[in-house]
Amino acid sequence: MVHQKQVDSVDDVSRPVSSRPSLREALRRAERQIESEAFAESEAARVRELCFIIAEVYLMDRGGVIRISGEELDARLVQEVFEELRHEHVRMVLENFKNVTALVRYKKAYFRSALYHAVFELEAHYANLVSHDLWKG
Repeated sequence: MVHQKQVDSVDDVSRPVSSRPSLREALRRAERQIESEAFAESEAARVRELCFIIAEVYLMDRGGVIRISGEELDARLVQEVFEELRHEHVRMVLENFKNVTALVRYKKAYFRSALYHAVFELEAHYANLVSHDLWKG
């Protein structure tokens, strides 16, 4: 004899549950990941913007594409790279943005690309700064 589960309410009926986090959950994840509370108060608004960009990337369809520096990359790859972001990467992005003198028209695209590249460039960036300072004397 086959037993069927008794359904007491509409809530008990099986329905697909989204495994995607909400924007709020993704935002909290990004804030924890980069230790947003460790940034200076003067940087809080910009750090929050960057956390929203990180959260948005996490929520994008893994089977889609994300444009980074004009190139369409697999969303899964970009999301995996963004999972490597830490406080130091965001610090470098903020420092580099302070030094930009040209008008940045598409800031969200700029920051998304800068965050992506920061994972690959952090060590080289600081090594370059040290060698530049040593060369200058």
